[in-house]
Amino acid sequence: MSIQQTNQGISLKAVEARLAAMEAQLSAKDKRIAELEASRQRGPTPPRCKVSEKGCVTFSGGRMRRMGATYYATEWQTILDSADLIRRFIEANKAVLSYKDSDKV
Repeated sequence: MSIQQTNQGISLKAVEARLAAMEAQLSAKDKRIAELEASRQRGPTPPRCKVSEKGCVTFSGGRMRRMGATYYATEWQTILDSADLIRRFIEANKAVLSYKDSDKV
């Protein structure tokens, strides 16, 4: 067996090409990991709204969960009209409610 071949008949050039491709993939993954870690250190994004594909309102960012909350406009109106009720409920039940962040609101 020559230096140019392994025991399976693959040339050294082919192995080097495959290794270079794998190193490029690893480099791209390392770069993406670094980007994700940097975005995590920047903190939460500002709150924002957008229109979904189905015409719903999606609210995301801030201290919301990763995918945000999506409701039809009439549902958002109901939620917003009930803001005082929700605030009173949270205040009355704050001892038993779970909080995502370590500091309670």
